[in-house]
Amino acid sequence: MSMEFKTGDLVKFTGGGDMHAGCKTALIVKRVYSLLHYTSPYPEETDLYEVLLSNGQKISVHKMYLEMVTE
Repeated sequence: MSMEFKTGDLVKFTGGGDMHAGCKTALIVKRVYSLLHYTSPYPEETDLYEVLLSNGQKISVHKMYLEMVTE
């Protein structure tokens, strides 16, 4: 089952090499929308999320590399 994240969720990285610049957790900023095909009349949801790293950088990450942080 695919996890859907929402703005403000705290997530941790589950792979993807060193793409996260040494940070272990991040905060979901927003879902990334894009024109998936040049014939698309409007932007559509993608599987990417813009996240804010603990060092202040914002990056886009595919949802397969993210996992919800639980208490």
